[in-house]
Amino acid sequence: FQCLRFYADGQVLSVSTPGTPDQIESWFVPGGNASAGTYTIDAGVLSFRAVGTGASVEFTGTIEAGDELDLKSTSSNGRQAHRRFSFVSFGGDAASATADPVTAEPLEALPLEQMTDAEVLALFDEEQPIAMPYFGNQPVELRLYEELADAELANAVRNVLALTASDRDRDGRHLLAYCELMVEAAGAEVLDDMGGEMPTLDTIWDFVTPRFLSFSAADPGPYVDRRTVFAVMEGAVAWEPEHGLQMCWADGTRLVKVGEFDGHQTNGMAAANPEHDKYVFAGYAPFTTERDPVD
Repeated sequence: FQCLRFYADGQVLSVSTPGTPDQIESWFVPGGNASAGTYTIDAGVLSFRAVGTGASVEFTGTIEAGDELDLKSTSSNGRQAHRRFSFVSFGGDAASATADPVTAEPLEALPLEQMTDAEVLALFDEEQPIAMPYFGNQPVELRLYEELADAELANAVRNVLALTASDRDRDGRHLLAYCELMVEAAGAEVLDDMGGEMPTLDTIWDFVTPRFLSFSAADPGPYVDRRTVFAVMEGAVAWEPEHGLQMCWADGTRLVKVGEFDGHQTNGMAAANPEHDKYVFAGYAPFTTERDPVD
């Protein structure tokens, strides 16, 4: 998790941690090890700079309805990201609100073939986790960040929820490349919480936690040749707890992007270079993977 803690006197703390809010409450305080700064709110825009040991991150964005923050961050090393935060209190419901979905019981898959488009779209209003068969019916929360036509949204939802464990197994090579790059870049200690051994194609999904499934569209241009709705899964991976996992399916059917969460729908968009759209995981050689051929 990345956690932010705000105080009435204008102080804000920031920390990336595998712990839940209850687990870090005792040390997530002023004067501790968290990055710290001062926040301002001007015309609905929240801004602050969190400074830690040898690094700082600039945040700016908005306070959304439902106690959520929609923030863009820029690190002192130039790294940028788009992040969303949800309010969680200490104590009470905090543990259940941050519980790892992988530990939860799988949900019953939706009978999509029996559901009308209106019933599919109503899922976004129910605020209840739904089963994603691709992840073995593990629960995900549906989110929508932009207005989409009913028909195109319902079609993308149906498509991505029709993906199966067989599709997931075929896609494991992209996740494995992501993990291998992190071990190469940061060292074998990345695997400490994963049993100390590099996962295989058979085990890589054991270290993936799906959390949110959202939908957004791109109009024809350098990255798509027609209007395309993307299904975007945000989650967590054990080998990169800070920046997590983003998986994107064009039309809800074709996996086009795997990697840390950066808010971009394809690697071409992330690099501002359409040539990068041949990659699903865009690391550096030999840690890259390309899209499957189009049938």
